[in-house]
Amino acid sequence: MPPRHRQLTPLNIDGYLSQINTNSSPDTIIKIKCKAAFTLIRVGDKLNTKRAIDLFNEAYNIQRGIRGTHHPRTLNILNSFLPKLLFALWIGSLTL
Repeated sequence: MPPRHRQLTPLNIDGYLSQINTNSSPDTIIKIKCKAAFTLIRVGDKLNTKRAIDLFNEAYNIQRGIRGTHHPRTLNILNSFLPKLLFALWIGSLTL
């Protein structure tokens, strides 16, 4: 049997996000959404970047609801994706 290709791509993001269910802890939901958003923002096109921003916003809102606005974990979500987004805008591959 050939080995499975386990790399996360924009094509299998929906299947990856389907792991989130009602029994998932908030930290697990945040981890899954951030990993999916990082995969989408790496592609760099407009549709996937907007989708990544939405996933980051959802993760930020969950984290903010649990720990507060100024908690380091909440701010880490913002610090992790803003440089990538600004770099994509600077290159000119994305115009919002």
